[in-house]
Amino acid sequence: MGKLCQSQGIDYSYGSGRLESRDTLIADITTVNPTHVFNAAGVTGRPNVDWCESHKVETIRANVVGTLTLADVCREKGLILINYATGCIFEYDSKHPLGSGIGFKEEDSANFIGSFYSKTKA
Repeated sequence: MGKLCQSQGIDYSYGSGRLESRDTLIADITTVNPTHVFNAAGVTGRPNVDWCESHKVETIRANVVGTLTLADVCREKGLILINYATGCIFEYDSKHPLGSGIGFKEEDSANFIGSFYSKTKA
């Protein structure tokens, strides 16, 4: 996102706060005074998403509580928050067969529960 903003001549700044710390999120927003906040932070695990299965507290802290905290801070400040997140939250089913071209919509409930990480994203 930073490179895209730079190429378009849009002022931007990366935050240094952590999703787990409301105070650092507020400090970043107060320092920059943005009009929009783009969030791509979260725990994906090291070396891979399987790490989240044995580190559930850390995963919830960042991916659920942290993201909701950032959303709440942005709401308090009247800022637009755009959240970018990964995670398998849908899988093909009888209403969405593989290869059919029938996709899921934002209003659809997540139907993949195969990993703890995906559950935190749903």
